[in-house]
Amino acid sequence: MTPQADEGMPNACILTTDDYAARLAWIASLNSTALRDEHREDLRLDLLYAPESRDRVLELIEREKACCAFLSFTLHDEPGQLRLVIQAPETARDGADAAFAPFRSKAAASPACGCRAGASA
Repeated sequence: MTPQADEGMPNACILTTDDYAARLAWIASLNSTALRDEHREDLRLDLLYAPESRDRVLELIEREKACCAFLSFTLHDEPGQLRLVIQAPETARDGADAAFAPFRSKAAASPACGCRAGASA
């Protein structure tokens, strides 16, 4: 599965404040139960999830595509795990740390949604 970011989309999140808080909690819940490892290299974040979390990881992709269209998501089924690759465009370089922070965390108190804090419009 390889959903791609729309190159013409601004680097901005469309979540409301309430939706933003709920999304942080939802991602933290997924990560606390299913995230096995993560690795960041420049504008790419690789997340390794337990294979039984496939439906929730697919839901994560769909949710994030809806609010953060500037990020691209690629899901790889690998032996014994799922690898989710999140790629930020060069235009989001200045906010990449903040954009990736919630995906890397298992705590609900993450500093930012996957796109809100680090993205500039």
